Amino acid sequence: MRYEERIGLAVVDDVNDINLMVEEFARQQQLLTKFMVHGFLSGRSFLNAIKASPAEYAGAVMDFELGERLSGAQIAELAREYNPSLKIIVCTGYPQNYKKFAALNPELIIPKHNLYPMLHCIFDLLLNSRN
Repeated sequence: MRYEERIGLAVVDDVNDINLMVEEFARQQQLLTKFMVHGFLSGRSFLNAIKASPAEYAGAVMDFELGERLSGAQIAELAREYNPSLKIIVCTGYPQNYKKFAALNPELIIPKHNLYPMLHCIFDLLLNSRN
């Protein structure tokens, strides 16, 4: 796979440690030859990026509570307007938010405390969706 053909994964979480954890996991697992991992601390910055280059992102790990006016579900819905095939992976620490994301038909809904053990599944999902 050529460098410019790497699969884009956005991690949208207002907690930078989550963004860094996903990037570090990809580095440790030597996945950066196949994937580009972009961390976003706000939904608005992610929307600006996907609007500018919609095909760059195959998937997005989305937090629900972003500390913004728009929820993670609303950000995901707007992002799919730019890229309808965007794979949404919900990662939230609040189980009451699961139903709010269900209408988006996400690929996965993961409790935040289980994100690290599920990262292999997320990267496999994106890789298999491109084949």
